[in-house]
Amino acid sequence: MVVDYIGACDIVRKLKSKLEEEIGDELIYAGCAIPPGTENIDGGAVKNVVESAGFITEKVLDEPSAANTLLKLDNGAVVDIGGGTTGISIIKDNKVIKVLDEASGGTHFSLVLSGAYKVDFDKAEEIKRDFNKHQEIFPVVRAVIDKIISIIDNACMGYDIDQIVLVGGTALLTGMEEYIEKKLGIRTLKPSNPMFVTPIGIALSLIEDDKNGH
Repeated sequence: MVVDYIGACDIVRKLKSKLEEEIGDELIYAGCAIPPGTENIDGGAVKNVVESAGFITEKVLDEPSAANTLLKLDNGAVVDIGGGTTGISIIKDNKVIKVLDEASGGTHFSLVLSGAYKVDFDKAEEIKRDFNKHQEIFPVVRAVIDKIISIIDNACMGYDIDQIVLVGGTALLTGMEEYIEKKLGIRTLKPSNPMFVTPIGIALSLIEDDKNGH
């Protein structure tokens, strides 16, 4: 969700300028993604952020579906653990048949760490991102992980799920996939760098549309 509209616009504008300088060309078209089911709440705001930087927005996707453009999952669940929410797409025969989004994500990890270590939020973010501390902090944030597991379990109820794939920056927490697999009894995987799966999926979706003449 966009909580700092001006700040978001400024970041995208700076990133666009930096990329254009590096590649020596103007970037014109863009896509973006939002948490599932938030089209009426956040879709317009995200699109406006993109267009404030001078892009023409070609497509607005939901985050887990965008991720699956890269993952090519035939049957299973794509779980995008973001900053404030966890978005899930249920995939059957390579088609998205259900999407949902629930509160709980990396921000909640940081809030718990802030309280446990008696540090401010920014310092808690640093602790969370330090891979050397992951084994230490895992028990501290386990309650949040369990909440995420309950969200996944509810989303998958009634479906024959072969595997779960974790994406999003919060999925970088070491050992999360093994813990989720043990709790749910469903094979759980994550790419080597889950943070970039959704952005790459957005770009691939635009390329596929272009090839198909859309």
